[in-house]
Amino acid sequence: MEEFLKTLAELKEMLEELEHNSIHKYVFVPLLNNVNYDYKEPILTLTSKNNTIKIKILGNNHITKIKIRENDGKIFINNILVLTGFAINENSLGLIRTLDPNDHVKGILVNGKIQQIEQNLSKMEIIYPNARIMMSKLYFLMRSDVDLQNEIKITLLIDSIAESNSIKQTKYYLPYMSNQNQIEFIKIRGIADLYGINNDATNNLAKKLSDIIEYNYIIL
Repeated sequence: MEEFLKTLAELKEMLEELEHNSIHKYVFVPLLNNVNYDYKEPILTLTSKNNTIKIKILGNNHITKIKIRENDGKIFINNILVLTGFAINENSLGLIRTLDPNDHVKGILVNGKIQQIEQNLSKMEIIYPNARIMMSKLYFLMRSDVDLQNEIKITLLIDSIAESNSIKQTKYYLPYMSNQNQIEFIKIRGIADLYGINNDATNNLAKKLSDIIEYNYIIL
């Protein structure tokens, strides 16, 4: 029995390796003000007041790029994904389809897969045959080239419980509308760690992300 279980485990590992080599996996990570982002290799953890999401990072071939210029510490960010027709539940961190083109949520696409989610969240997976199709179909801010040859799977986390209720209202969040002109860097420390941003550039990254963060959230 022990040998059988060992063989099954090895087979599962081989299948996962084959899948990893044939398709590029990405997870949409929403950029929200009330979330703590923490990275302990290889797990990126998102924590809100009522929920925790864990993403296993598979490599550093992220579609969203964050780089630092060595000589002056300036931060450059490319390929922030804007999902239109969606709002976010700030408590569950799940997306809700509103179909209102004015509703949107911004986030980053990281090379990874979902490791842990709560029961009220479900995965929605979208597969594109190549990067060219993906980049033409999705709306990116500060767009830059993405060189990927295999199929691309993007996972979104949907709040299945909230979607089953009637959508009453969405509200628009901007940092300056909440008496907070810049997000606390401690909250997005994990994003800095994931992208290898050093401590000297932390304030620059916090300011840069504060200029980007804006989203519609759901009122249930």
